[in-house]
Amino acid sequence: GVFEFDIPDASTTISLSDRNYGKLVLSAYAAGGLLDYTAASTRRITVRSDFEINLGVRLNLNCSDTFLIGRNFIQHGGIINLSSLSRKLVMAVSGSLTQAAAGIISETGSSSAELVLVGNNQQAVDMRGEILNNVLFKLKNSSGAILNAPLQLPFSLVLSPQCLHHTIRGYSVSFAPMTQQMV
Repeated sequence: GVFEFDIPDASTTISLSDRNYGKLVLSAYAAGGLLDYTAASTRRITVRSDFEINLGVRLNLNCSDTFLIGRNFIQHGGIINLSSLSRKLVMAVSGSLTQAAAGIISETGSSSAELVLVGNNQQAVDMRGEILNNVLFKLKNSSGAILNAPLQLPFSLVLSPQCLHHTIRGYSVSFAPMTQQMV
Protein backbone atom coordinates (compact mmCIF):
# COMPACT_ATOMS: atom_id res chain seq x y z
CA GLY A 1 0.00 0.00 0.00
CA VAL A 2 0.80 3.68 -0.03
CA PHE A 3 1.85 5.48 3.15
CA GLU A 4 1.81 9.26 2.82
CA PHE A 5 3.04 11.77 5.35
CA ASP A 6 1.25 15.12 4.81
CA ILE A 7 1.27 16.93 8.15
CA PRO A 8 -0.38 20.37 8.69
CA ASP A 9 2.62 21.72 10.66
CA ALA A 10 5.70 23.75 9.75
CA SER A 11 8.00 20.92 10.88
CA THR A 12 7.70 17.39 12.21
CA THR A 13 9.80 14.39 13.18
CA ILE A 14 8.85 11.13 11.51
CA SER A 15 9.78 7.60 12.51
CA LEU A 16 11.55 5.67 9.75
CA SER A 17 13.90 3.54 11.86
CA ASP A 18 13.60 -0.21 11.29
CA ARG A 19 10.40 0.34 9.29
CA ASN A 20 9.07 -1.33 6.15
CA TYR A 21 6.81 0.65 3.83
CA GLY A 22 5.12 -0.24 0.56
CA LYS A 23 5.21 3.08 -1.29
CA LEU A 24 6.31 6.06 0.83
CA VAL A 25 5.29 9.61 -0.11
CA LEU A 26 6.29 12.83 1.67
CA SER A 27 4.11 15.86 0.94
CA ALA A 28 3.66 19.44 2.16
CA TYR A 29 0.17 20.20 0.87
CA ALA A 30 -1.55 20.18 4.30
CA ALA A 31 1.11 22.59 5.62
CA GLY A 32 0.43 25.13 2.88
CA GLY A 33 3.24 24.01 0.59
CA LEU A 34 6.33 23.98 2.82
CA LEU A 35 7.17 21.38 5.47
CA ASP A 36 10.39 20.32 7.22
CA TYR A 37 10.61 16.60 8.00
CA THR A 38 13.33 15.21 10.27
CA ALA A 39 14.15 11.55 10.77
CA ALA A 40 16.92 9.79 12.70
CA SER A 41 17.79 6.13 12.59
CA THR A 42 20.57 3.66 13.34
CA ARG A 43 18.69 0.81 11.67
CA ARG A 44 17.70 -0.10 8.14
CA ILE A 45 14.80 1.69 6.43
CA THR A 46 12.98 -0.25 3.70
CA VAL A 47 10.56 1.08 1.09
CA ARG A 48 9.46 -1.91 -1.00
CA SER A 49 8.08 0.19 -3.85
CA ASP A 50 8.63 3.88 -4.73
CA PHE A 51 9.91 6.66 -2.49
CA GLU A 52 8.41 9.98 -3.58
CA ILE A 53 9.18 13.51 -2.39
CA ASN A 54 6.79 16.27 -3.42
CA LEU A 55 7.29 20.02 -3.86
CA GLY A 56 7.89 22.00 -0.68
CA VAL A 57 9.29 19.07 1.32
CA ARG A 58 12.60 19.47 3.13
CA LEU A 59 13.74 16.12 4.53
CA ASN A 60 16.71 16.05 6.92
CA LEU A 61 18.04 12.57 7.65
CA ASN A 62 20.43 11.60 10.43
CA CYS A 63 20.68 7.89 9.69
CA SER A 64 23.59 5.47 9.86
CA ASP A 65 22.40 2.38 8.02
CA THR A 66 20.81 1.74 4.64
CA PHE A 67 17.69 3.38 3.21
CA LEU A 68 16.64 0.73 0.68
CA ILE A 69 14.21 1.74 -2.06
CA GLY A 70 12.84 -1.35 -3.81
CA ARG A 71 11.71 0.47 -6.92
CA ASN A 72 11.98 4.13 -7.94
CA PHE A 73 13.20 7.27 -6.18
CA ILE A 74 11.10 10.19 -7.46
CA GLN A 75 11.81 13.75 -6.36
CA HIS A 76 9.28 16.25 -7.73
CA GLY A 77 11.05 19.06 -5.89
CA GLY A 78 12.09 19.96 -2.40
CA ILE A 79 15.32 19.14 -0.63
CA ILE A 80 16.57 15.86 0.76
CA ASN A 81 19.55 16.12 3.08
CA LEU A 82 21.01 12.60 3.26
CA SER A 83 23.31 13.37 6.18
CA SER A 84 22.35 16.33 8.36
CA LEU A 85 24.66 15.49 11.29
CA SER A 86 27.42 12.91 11.80
CA ARG A 87 25.87 9.65 10.61
CA LYS A 88 26.60 8.21 7.16
CA LEU A 89 23.55 7.09 5.18
CA VAL A 90 23.56 4.80 2.15
CA MET A 91 20.47 5.38 0.00
CA ALA A 92 20.23 2.28 -2.22
CA VAL A 93 17.85 2.55 -5.20
CA SER A 94 16.76 -0.57 -7.10
CA GLY A 95 14.76 1.17 -9.84
CA SER A 96 14.88 4.47 -11.67
CA LEU A 97 16.22 7.69 -10.21
CA THR A 98 14.10 10.71 -11.23
CA GLN A 99 14.64 14.26 -10.03
CA ALA A 100 12.79 17.36 -11.27
CA ALA A 101 14.70 20.60 -11.83
CA ALA A 102 13.34 21.93 -8.52
CA GLY A 103 14.89 19.05 -6.55
CA ILE A 104 18.05 19.14 -4.44
CA ILE A 105 19.92 16.19 -2.92
CA SER A 106 22.59 17.22 -0.45
CA GLU A 107 24.42 16.45 2.75
CA THR A 108 25.43 19.02 5.33
CA GLY A 109 26.83 16.84 8.10
CA SER A 110 30.34 15.81 8.98
CA SER A 111 30.02 12.51 7.08
CA SER A 112 29.55 12.00 3.36
CA ALA A 113 26.42 10.23 2.13
CA GLU A 114 25.98 7.69 -0.65
CA LEU A 115 23.40 7.45 -3.43
CA VAL A 116 23.79 3.94 -4.87
CA LEU A 117 22.19 2.26 -7.89
CA VAL A 118 21.74 -1.40 -6.88
CA GLY A 119 19.16 -2.77 -9.34
CA ASN A 120 19.33 -6.06 -11.21
CA ASN A 121 18.32 -4.49 -14.54
CA GLN A 122 19.58 -1.41 -16.33
CA GLN A 123 18.51 1.65 -14.34
CA ALA A 124 17.34 4.97 -15.78
CA VAL A 125 18.82 8.13 -14.26
CA ASP A 126 16.98 11.36 -15.06
CA MET A 127 18.33 13.93 -12.61
CA ARG A 128 17.55 17.49 -13.68
CA GLY A 129 17.95 19.11 -10.26
CA GLU A 130 21.09 19.39 -8.17
CA ILE A 131 23.33 17.12 -6.14
CA LEU A 132 25.35 19.19 -3.68
CA ASN A 133 28.27 18.73 -1.28
CA ASN A 134 29.82 15.34 -0.43
CA VAL A 135 27.28 12.94 -1.91
CA LEU A 136 28.98 9.90 -3.44
CA PHE A 137 27.18 8.52 -6.48
CA LYS A 138 27.79 4.77 -6.85
CA LEU A 139 26.90 2.31 -9.58
CA LYS A 140 26.74 -1.24 -8.18
CA ASN A 141 24.56 -2.69 -10.91
CA SER A 142 26.22 -5.03 -13.39
CA SER A 143 23.52 -4.20 -15.97
CA GLY A 144 24.56 -0.54 -15.90
CA ALA A 145 22.58 2.66 -16.13
CA ILE A 146 21.29 4.97 -18.81
CA LEU A 147 21.36 8.73 -18.35
CA ASN A 148 18.30 10.58 -19.65
CA ALA A 149 19.74 14.00 -18.76
CA PRO A 150 23.22 15.39 -18.05
CA LEU A 151 24.45 14.34 -14.63
CA GLN A 152 26.56 16.76 -12.60
CA LEU A 153 28.29 15.29 -9.58
CA PRO A 154 30.05 17.65 -7.18
CA PHE A 155 31.94 14.99 -5.26
CA SER A 156 32.54 11.47 -6.53
CA LEU A 157 31.46 8.70 -8.90
CA VAL A 158 32.27 5.16 -7.78
CA LEU A 159 31.97 2.21 -10.17
CA SER A 160 32.19 -1.34 -8.89
CA PRO A 161 34.42 -3.63 -11.04
CA GLN A 162 31.52 -5.76 -12.32
CA CYS A 163 30.04 -2.61 -13.92
CA LEU A 164 33.05 -1.89 -16.11
CA HIS A 165 31.94 -3.97 -19.10
CA HIS A 166 28.89 -1.72 -19.42
CA THR A 167 28.92 1.97 -20.15
CA ILE A 168 26.81 4.70 -18.72
CA ARG A 169 25.01 5.57 -21.93
CA GLY A 170 23.16 8.72 -22.76
CA TYR A 171 24.33 12.13 -21.65
CA SER A 172 27.67 13.14 -20.23
CA VAL A 173 28.69 13.01 -16.61
CA SER A 174 30.63 15.99 -15.29
CA PHE A 175 32.58 16.25 -12.07
CA ALA A 176 33.97 19.00 -9.91
CA PRO A 177 36.51 17.99 -8.67
CA MET A 178 37.56 14.92 -10.69
CA THR A 179 37.40 12.16 -8.09
CA GLN A 180 36.33 8.93 -9.73
CA GLN A 181 37.36 5.78 -7.95
CA MET A 182 37.00 2.03 -8.23
CA VAL A 183 35.81 -0.21 -5.41
